[in-house]
Amino acid sequence: SCDWSSDVCSSDLELCAWTYAAVGFWVFERFARVLQLFSVGLLARFKLRSPIIRADAELVHGAILLRVPFPTGGWQAGQYAYLRIVDPTFLRHAPHLLFQAHPFTIANVPTSSMSHEPEMLFVLRVRGGMTASLAKHLERTNGSARVLLAVEGPYGRSVRADRHQDVLLIAGGAGITHIMSIMAGVIEKGRSAKRGQTKRVQLVWIVQHLGVSRAPPLLRADSDSAHLHFAEQADWIVQDLFQTVQRAHRANVILTIKIYVTRGRISALPSPMSSSDSLVEIGRAHV
Repeated sequence: SCDWSSDVCSSDLELCAWTYAAVGFWVFERFARVLQLFSVGLLARFKLRSPIIRADAELVHGAILLRVPFPTGGWQAGQYAYLRIVDPTFLRHAPHLLFQAHPFTIANVPTSSMSHEPEMLFVLRVRGGMTASLAKHLERTNGSARVLLAVEGPYGRSVRADRHQDVLLIAGGAGITHIMSIMAGVIEKGRSAKRGQTKRVQLVWIVQHLGVSRAPPLLRADSDSAHLHFAEQADWIVQDLFQTVQRAHRANVILTIKIYVTRGRISALPSPMSSSDSLVEIGRAHV
């Protein structure tokens, strides 16, 4: 019999071999994940980086924005990364979170307009566990702070939506963060006629509530009116979507955004806002 503490393993050589194989895969997976803390693109290209990164965290309307410096070309649209908070100030109030790594979708892509080191953008919805503890930490620091993170990844296959002339994107609630990176990738590729083929993009986003802040002045339907209101938790994301409309216009991509509200009142909304080749509509779904 093989030298193993389990009675089952000792009595069954075949089962013992499978047990060792499973343990071997587990050890390899742990080792590969540790390497991902020090590298970019482990399988495609091995590029060393610092495992601990100082990120900017900000509490905005019920969501946490994390901007994490990361090497150029280190991630693509549709990918995600595991985040582990290792900041001593934060861990003083939640030491158990040192041993937790949580996956979050990267909400942007590297762009040629970045004048400094590219930053991954994470939009974290505050729920419980790590996000709730981080939100409390930010409240103690007037809503923003720099925190030390261990970033593992990125993982996942990139989404090459730019290969299609027409792209339809559908998201519900917090799922918009995944769609944001895909849409940003399409628009970034559209800035180069040789790289992007997409001509038209339509985004459909279903949310529960709208009704707090106003749209940026550049995107109002006219210069005298159009105060567009949104719910707090979706506020920052909506503002970013309006900025995406401007980026799409510069990239010669026709972008249409339709936001459907499923609950609550929709008040003080103007007629659909539009630019020369983009349109933003807010209303109820016709079902």
